[in-house]
Amino acid sequence: MAADDRKYFPLIPGTVLTYRNESRDGESHSRVEVVALERRDDKAIAQCRNRVTEGSTESEHPFTVTRTARGVYSMGELDVPFPLKVGQTWVYRGDRYTVDSLDSDAEVRTGKVWRCLKMVHEIASSEAGFSFRYYAPWVGLVREDMRSDESWRRELIAHHVPFEIFVSHASEDNDAIARPVGEALRGRGFHVWYDEFNLQLGATFETALPAAIEDSVCGVAILSPTFLTKQWPRRELAALGARLSFAVLHRVTGKRAGPRSATWLTSHMKPANEVWIRLWRPLLPRSRTELPRKRISGRRCRAVASG
Repeated sequence: MAADDRKYFPLIPGTVLTYRNESRDGESHSRVEVVALERRDDKAIAQCRNRVTEGSTESEHPFTVTRTARGVYSMGELDVPFPLKVGQTWVYRGDRYTVDSLDSDAEVRTGKVWRCLKMVHEIASSEAGFSFRYYAPWVGLVREDMRSDESWRRELIAHHVPFEIFVSHASEDNDAIARPVGEALRGRGFHVWYDEFNLQLGATFETALPAAIEDSVCGVAILSPTFLTKQWPRRELAALGARLSFAVLHRVTGKRAGPRSATWLTSHMKPANEVWIRLWRPLLPRSRTELPRKRISGRRCRAVASG
């Protein structure tokens, strides 16, 4: 499964997407939440809920979304097939869907969104109308415009998508280990905070890093001699606390590294190694309130690294 496909449908516990829905009948609001996530091999099964507010009336609708190597399933049927490509067409529950673009822009209440997946939804083979859907990377659906006898619009007005993994490192280790770790994790579909990926132009470490750490489910620290002597990396280490799930030892020994609560990996193992990636998944929490408990021994990690 290509990571470029998964990023349009991130199933991360703690995600909250709030929409404004407009139609001829009036206005309503929807609050979609990813409550919990279960991983089974290549499957990600998300328990979600949709809270709809219309005037003084409020209702809640639980639902399940499953993402596999084949695509995204909703209500037990394949909703969006992977891999995605421009011009791709499929039928879901009698309606036809087509990938119009993988690089579209969309205007929403929160601003302009770039590099979106744009999908055309033909309702009942175009006889009842059609809609345009826009999915933003690492957010999901941001806008839908339906043009039919009963035209309506859904627009994202607020969102919160936690990072799954925060990569703590010293800038001197970017080329040797930190960037390969970040790229390998992101390439396997994880929502990763790594300064080169996420630090916005004009933002400062003093403001961006504390917010990113607070918003991350767990963390990995690239422990090196430089890391252990610099102020900012050690602050990140302290801020992560119990959420520090992984420590990658780079030119240091376990005795010097310190954080015994974390699972230790060695930088001798190539970050893109599939075996290494598989070590991470069981340790990720299924919800924001569940911290990793399962541990992999350092002996096993060293055995994999040398294998």
